[in-house]
Amino acid sequence: MNEIAPTAPHNFSAALASTVRGAASWLVASQKPDGHWVGRAESNACMEAQWCLALWFLGLEDHPLRTRLGQSLLDTQRPDGAWQIYHGAPNGDINTTVEAYAALRSLGHRDDEPALAKALEWIHSKGGLRNIRVFTRYWLALIGEWPWERTPNIPPEVIWFPLWFPVGIRRGELGVGGPLVWVIRRRLAR
Repeated sequence: MNEIAPTAPHNFSAALASTVRGAASWLVASQKPDGHWVGRAESNACMEAQWCLALWFLGLEDHPLRTRLGQSLLDTQRPDGAWQIYHGAPNGDINTTVEAYAALRSLGHRDDEPALAKALEWIHSKGGLRNIRVFTRYWLALIGEWPWERTPNIPPEVIWFPLWFPVGIRRGELGVGGPLVWVIRRRLAR
């Protein structure tokens, strides 16, 4: 983890100006000729897992992105077998771990492989699936690993609520993120 030295109060303006200049220099040096930057958008393992599951659910199991997403999941697994909800989190997260485990299984990884065996042991040590959030239950239901009867119902019409409407699936008020919205919209468009 990067340590930042405390700045003396009398030196704050100079330190701020130096930091801004350094950031601007990096941006200019890293910018591509057409004006964009390349870099990994880091979130948490849920995003990789959910995109991997979305592609599988939509019949795109051979999509080349799935292999890279799976490798990213394996690379970010904690030594205790869990995945964390944010970089540097002190503990693993049950939902992130269940989704990552499901995504790796969808890629053909066996549950007796060391990474998955450790994850499964960690999941059981945290009470198993009874402790997962609704959103994770939706993903498991989509892949046939959780009964739809035990998931709360959201009327499918909410996907079409306009952005000005007081609540909306696209803004996260209903606890649904990007990959699941994408899957729902693709299914409704058929």
